[in-house]
Amino acid sequence: MEKMLIDVALRHGLPDFTIDKWKAFLGLKKYFDKLCDCDIYTLLPNVIENSCESLL
Repeated sequence: MEKMLIDVALRHGLPDFTIDKWKAFLGLKKYFDKLCDCDIYTLLPNVIENSCESLL
């Protein structure tokens, strides 16, 4: 599924706000990683297993 989404994004481009949204998401992740002093994904059941690890 992820490969299909990446292919579509590469062929058709992304909306202008997408990169800013990704940066905001990663900023929130960094904030919560620092707050809990670990990778927040390790505290959430099955997040890693149900995600594409190479994109995390």
